[in-house]
Amino acid sequence: MKKLFVVAIAVLFVVSMASMASASILGSKHDLRGDPGGTAAGTGEICVVCHTPHTAMTGEPLLWNHEMSTATYTMYASGTIDGTIAGSPNGISKLCLACHDGTVAIDNYGGTTGPGTMISTYSGAYEIDSDMSDTHPISIEWPAAGADAELQDPDNIFVTLGNSGSIRANLDDVDGDGTGETMQCSTCHDVHDSETDAGAAALL
Repeated sequence: MKKLFVVAIAVLFVVSMASMASASILGSKHDLRGDPGGTAAGTGEICVVCHTPHTAMTGEPLLWNHEMSTATYTMYASGTIDGTIAGSPNGISKLCLACHDGTVAIDNYGGTTGPGTMISTYSGAYEIDSDMSDTHPISIEWPAAGADAELQDPDNIFVTLGNSGSIRANLDDVDGDGTGETMQCSTCHDVHDSETDAGAAALL
């Protein structure tokens, strides 16, 4: 009886943690169950627009389920950036641009094409397009220690950002080898967070 009780408590703990982990996307900008094109309408699923446990796209991380963009990008360039900027978006940023560059419909996922709801259907402000030279840099290799005295180790530094409170910058390990961390869209923007500072440029 005692063993059964312990197992029951463990199951409840796991379920509650899973609920907490996924709850923040509910009602967020990326809760697309009822979007204008009906992207995920009828499925009752939030994750399916981007992720799938089966038949994920080959060569893409995070069990990716959304059609990728084939656009050619003009990357941001500046002589004051210490890290190397990739020739085209990589890592998490490449996944974000699958919707946000405005060339692929949001409802183009899972190998099927929906009504053709583009990111501009929501707001033109959400469309980055393929020319990023006038926005801000992404896919930048984080410089080694000592490259710039003002750069901080993101593993040790927390910053205050918007309504989410104190967060730690998230660098992306593009190839998964534990080295070569890069600054991506996800370094500043949390797509799974329903907390938004509406008056700030950071948005998510």
